[in-house]
Amino acid sequence: MSETKPRDVQILPIGTDTIILRSRSWARLRFEIEYALARFPGTIKK
Repeated sequence: MSETKPRDVQILPIGTDTIILRSRSWARLRFEIEYALARFPGTIKK
């Protein structure tokens, strides 16, 4: 039986251009958001 680790960050789409980010760790969630902003600067609309 193989074990799979749960993902640190879960991404759930809830609508057009809208997602929910869920994480077990605030530090990991912050890292993921900052990484995405640095790598894909036009993806998050203000």
